Amino acid sequence: MTAFPAHIRVRRPTMDDVSAVMTLMLARNQIEYGEADMTEEHIRNFWLASDFNMNTDAWIATTQDGRAIGYASVWHIQHVRIYTYFTALPEYDHLHIKAGLLDLVERRAWEFMAEAPVGTRVTLATGIADVNDADQQLLAQMGYRKGRGHYRMEIEMYEPPSPAVWPDGISVRPYLPEQDMHPIYETEIEAFADPEGYRPPSFEQWRHHSAGQEDFDPTMWFLAYDGETIAGMCLCKYWVGSGVIHPLAVRSPWRRKGLGLALLQHSFAEFYRRDTRVVKLMVDTENPWEAKRLYERVGMRVTQLHHQYEKELRPGKVLA
Repeated sequence: MTAFPAHIRVRRPTMDDVSAVMTLMLARNQIEYGEADMTEEHIRNFWLASDFNMNTDAWIATTQDGRAIGYASVWHIQHVRIYTYFTALPEYDHLHIKAGLLDLVERRAWEFMAEAPVGTRVTLATGIADVNDADQQLLAQMGYRKGRGHYRMEIEMYEPPSPAVWPDGISVRPYLPEQDMHPIYETEIEAFADPEGYRPPSFEQWRHHSAGQEDFDPTMWFLAYDGETIAGMCLCKYWVGSGVIHPLAVRSPWRRKGLGLALLQHSFAEFYRRDTRVVKLMVDTENPWEAKRLYERVGMRVTQLHHQYEKELRPGKVLA
């Protein structure tokens, strides 16, 4: 257990701390890729999720005069996939603030694990930018192992994109709130299931972090139907001034038929019509369906790389 220096205080956050935590996150962003990828509203939304408890699942490290210098939070999916975010101001790295926060995170993760199904594998993971050598070294020292990661890819459109060409039998329409929420959730789970232990969020978790955002725009969720069945979808939104695709999903029977390409082009065209020229997305570095090649084909390029560092808390059966 890493002890905090005597002059450092650790407490739980309140809603009054949103701005201070935002400052900490921006400091980490500046070290990594020099751009903001969070707003205060996103922090509030995360803290207000029904499955997140600010009194048990987050910490703020402060100086004696109350200045916030470090932050960590932890959350889980079905108690078997546990995740954390942590950061501290660079000038306090020598005080081992991050190591102390990660110790607190792990103790809470062990409490989550007590609720996991008997005999299942439980892991604690976090994402770190490829350029953040210091945090990667810290995680390695604390028993984490580097695993698969995610590319951030983006396109800047200087002219209207190519029109979408839909496969035979496919029709596209925007999301209808009174009937589409559960089918969209089920489509996402099916499209991203893999044998590496993917655990989907609960429906309530998923809805809060997608349709529950203040900036949610239902006219930017595009659903491709084959008859009465969703064949694929492209859920789009705005995030810190750019267009974002999260996610693009094509169900197995309709893959390799041009549907993913058509959904991308349709989404690009709508962003362009709305005067949004930069569009971003994330893709797994080990995506088994060659998604990265598809995105490169339409002019997207890699701008960031984030690795997932994972610690096994308990060996066991992987729930896939």
